[in-house]
Amino acid sequence: MKIARILASVLAVLFCSFPVFANDNAVGNKILGAGVTPKGPGFNYITEADYRFGNIKDADGNKVGKFREFANVHVFEYVTPYKLLGAMYSLDVAVPLVSVQVLDKDGDKLDSVTGMADVSIEPLTLSWPSKYVDSKFTLTFNTPTGGATSKDHWATIFTGAFSIFFNEARTLELALIPTYEIHSDKLSANAKKGDDFIIRYGLGYTFGPNQIGIHGYSVFHVTDDKGFYNKERVNIGNKAGEENYHGAGIQYQRWLDTVKANFNFMFSQEFGAKGANEGTRFHITLVKPM
Repeated sequence: MKIARILASVLAVLFCSFPVFANDNAVGNKILGAGVTPKGPGFNYITEADYRFGNIKDADGNKVGKFREFANVHVFEYVTPYKLLGAMYSLDVAVPLVSVQVLDKDGDKLDSVTGMADVSIEPLTLSWPSKYVDSKFTLTFNTPTGGATSKDHWATIFTGAFSIFFNEARTLELALIPTYEIHSDKLSANAKKGDDFIIRYGLGYTFGPNQIGIHGYSVFHVTDDKGFYNKERVNIGNKAGEENYHGAGIQYQRWLDTVKANFNFMFSQEFGAKGANEGTRFHITLVKPM
């Protein structure tokens, strides 16, 4: 596989980790508590750091290279005093800074790219709290505003988040987060990435200011890529059922009273990748009400 093809494979799933802009495969971000209604009205500043490394897999699941990714995402959220459809209304924008390295199977560096990636805008987040179930709906637009790290397409993402509590004290939580994302044609080519469906889930227990739990996620490529050809005019895009992968791990979060912020740590190990990157991920989030 040529360097350009390997690099394209990495960038195609570059945002597997990131938060609110949830996607173009946002997977590694916070799962437990994702459906909980934010406190407001007011502003929140959210910063995220994500480190992911592992193997690049072809459509048959064979290792064809290695990758390293680091991201620092800055999210500016405003929880409005207004309600819509009986829900609390909020919106946000996310600005990611990323660095990606592509290596061959032996670990020798082939290429790298660093810079600001595609900005994400969430103009609509609706949150419905209740005694035992907090639910949330988010509409996200990923904009092709990045430089060398841009995915070169618009993405429209629909995300639901449900935090289900099994007792009045809300100490035992089941989290479910289904996401569906639709991609536009590439801006610089007559090609289009297929749609993706992502399901994330977790089970957590809260004691005092702490919550600890387990989580998992699965990414499914549900429609074929179109227009991706090599020089021989052979379609090298992924078909539905390819570019799938799964992950599982642990999550810990705690309210830090000294700095008045919520700290969240996640570790994930991915498996079963075909036509996608498969890695180990460390993810830290800090949410600071302003």
